[in-house]
Amino acid sequence: MFLNNKYTKWYFMLIERGMSRQKPDGYTEKHHIIPKSFGGSNKQNNLVRLTPKEHFIAHIKGIRVGYRHTNETKSKMSNWQKCW
Repeated sequence: MFLNNKYTKWYFMLIERGMSRQKPDGYTEKHHIIPKSFGGSNKQNNLVRLTPKEHFIAHIKGIRVGYRHTNETKSKMSNWQKCW
């Protein structure tokens, strides 16, 4: 599902950071690790809490980690404010 490139590496480093830390102070947002547009679910093991900045970056990187994006999946990944 994911390409082997620097964006994928950065994406999963960001996800790992979100999963491994204590509950962040302040406002956080839910992020789908495997996007719903690629068949990801709403189950807890597919969700991570990210800061708003991390969440934005995850969607920017997420556009580049998948393969065979259609215009619809690119649009969904770009629309980071409505992902949850």
